Amino acid sequence: GDDGDRERPTGGSQKKPLSWVLQKLCVRVIAKGKHYTKKGHVYDIVDRHHCTLRMDDDGALVDGVTEDMLETIVPKRAGQDVMIVRGKYRGQVAVMHSRDAAKERCVLQIDTAVETMPFDNICAFV
Repeated sequence: GDDGDRERPTGGSQKKPLSWVLQKLCVRVIAKGKHYTKKGHVYDIVDRHHCTLRMDDDGALVDGVTEDMLETIVPKRAGQDVMIVRGKYRGQVAVMHSRDAAKERCVLQIDTAVETMPFDNICAFV
């Protein structure tokens, strides 16, 4: 039976597959609930739609997490390593040279190339 308190996203069971989530990424939970606004990292990719998080504050493992529950974390300081999560460099590690919070863009060193990317394309990782 249905206990009625389960939320159903509109559009039936059409879950979006993971497009940017990668293992070891540092992420913030943006879904309302116990871990809202808390940080963790992607501990495991379970299937095409779900990952498991390890929360930073209490070390709890959270299962069944979908991408729309998360957002990327961009380091505050230049000189830190980031993982590229979208585009042709996806999965590669780069060094963040500078960041422009107003434009939400950053300049990255990827091997020998220097690229400017939106914050949405990069993420801190563990």
